[in-house]
Order: sequence, then C-alpha cells, then structure tokens
Amino acid sequence: MAADERMPLVGPDGAAKVAAPLHPNSRPISLRGGVTVLVGATLLFVAALASARAFPRGVKGRASPPSPYKGLDVDESSVEGAGLRLDEIDGTTLAPVHVTTAECTGDTSKPAVEGFDLVAYRSLQPGTHGVRGLWEFSVQYGQGYTFLFSTLENKLEFESDPERYLPAWGGFCGFGISHEVVWGPDVLGPPSNPDFWLIEDDRLYLFRSETPYGKFMDNKARCIKHGNQMWTEWFAGNPSNEGTVMTPFNTACFCSEETCADG
Repeated sequence: MAADERMPLVGPDGAAKVAAPLHPNSRPISLRGGVTVLVGATLLFVAALASARAFPRGVKGRASPPSPYKGLDVDESSVEGAGLRLDEIDGTTLAPVHVTTAECTGDTSKPAVEGFDLVAYRSLQPGTHGVRGLWEFSVQYGQGYTFLFSTLENKLEFESDPERYLPAWGGFCGFGISHEVVWGPDVLGPPSNPDFWLIEDDRLYLFRSETPYGKFMDNKARCIKHGNQMWTEWFAGNPSNEGTVMTPFNTACFCSEETCADG
C-alpha cells in the first residue's frame, strides 16, 4: 500500500471514514519482541524489589547489617533493646560475649587488661604490640583485681606508683567511653584490644581497633575531656571503704582480629 493511500472504514453512523496512514517505518510487534519486552519488565521489577529489601525505609543508601550477636550466647533482645549497634557508631563490628559491667569486670580470677604489662607500654614504640605479663609477677590491686607484669622490675615499679600506670577508664576502649552513648555504669563493654594503645600526658589509653583509635587521635583533647567527665559521673559517687573511687577494670571484654573486624 502506498504511503499516501487511505484505508476506508465504516463509522458507527455508517458513514465511511478514512484511517490515518501507518508510519512508513512502523512494523507489527512480533511474538518474540513481545516476550523480550515482558522479560525486561520482569527483570526491572525484580531488581527494584531487591533494592527495596537491601535498603529499607529509614536507612538511606545503606544496607542494614546482620546482627553481630548471631550465634553467640548473648541475650540479643536485651542487647538490641539497648541499641548497641556499634557497627553504625564507629565503623567496627563487635562480636560481644559480655555486655554488662558485671560480666566485663566481675570475674577477678582473670587478670585485668588481659594480663598485659602496664609498665612495659612506657618503653614501647607507638604502633607496636603490647607485652603480656606473667603470673609469677602479679600484683593485687583495688577490688581484688590482678595485674601481671613481664619482669620483677616492672612489678616493683607498678607497686611504687600504681595510679600512674593504671589504664584510663578501666582499660575499656577509649573512644567508646568518650563518645559511644550506649555505655553506662551498668552496661560497660566497649571492648579493648591491648595491642591498640596510646600514652598521652603520661596516661595509658586502650582501644578496640584501628578505626576508633584513629577517631580518638583526630581530637584527643575533646575525647579525653569528655571521657573523664563520663567516667567520673558513672563511678565517683561510689567510693570504697577507704574513700577512693571503686573503679572497675576490664577482665573479660576484649577484642582481637578474629572477634572485632575493623571497618
């Protein structure tokens, strides 16, 4: 049929009408083409649905991470109720075994600070691993806590001035204490890895991993000021019989490369 020919049609009133011509380049849709369009539309729908599940409403542009407590002997309902979403706070994923102050500090049969020699840090180069102590060079301090040292000299040095060598904020993660709002006097547990440490103004600070260490270093003065305020608020009102603050020390909440993946 020529491009300028018209196709006669009959309208509802019986009068002859002329249909508009087909476009010169138009072709009827084949069965194969229809199937292709349908498949493409289905794939787009599936992709949109998967995206909606990966990025649920309220989490803009970020997938909700799986629970870090899965598979562990932890009351997840109470932990999640406290809002301990550490992977969203400081870029690390915590696999906690202990989540309360009592569980992190109550077992004094274990050495404090995982048995690392607190005096030895003063002679280490920044960035190097800490030194583990030995039971034969142990010292009892505070509420029955045991600190271990690698040499007799370090043990005697600690006994001469323990306050100088004790870790800040019970040996918990310095950035966690100073900035993570989920912790408190009854829920201590920003775990530390004694291989991540800092001596600042003659005081030892420990950290969970490299990421919180780096954030602490970005604003040390602010972190130290706020951490001191928080720790004093939590524990200064709980003196011992001798009138000194009953500071709890970390004996069970620690990180390693296997349990805390740095973000």
